[in-house]
Amino acid sequence: MSNQTNGTKTALYAEPDKLFFCGWYETETGACQFSVQENSLKEAINIMVKRDVDFGHTDMEVTFADEDVTDQAYKIILAKGVE
Repeated sequence: MSNQTNGTKTALYAEPDKLFFCGWYETETGACQFSVQENSLKEAINIMVKRDVDFGHTDMEVTFADEDVTDQAYKIILAKGVE
């Protein structure tokens, strides 16, 4: 089950067929924690970029399926691999 917020999904309960993309990233007001569930890392990154266009262009630490994917996320974003 999920909740719609500003046109993007915000998980209220774990969706068993999706994996967690979570961590923190730096914003103008400090570190911002986040957690989204999606089927792939690229889909999860797309959700975060839609929420904040600066996502991936500041300091961050992120995991997907409990693995550190910070470097991979930067590469995807900087290669303009997000939609």
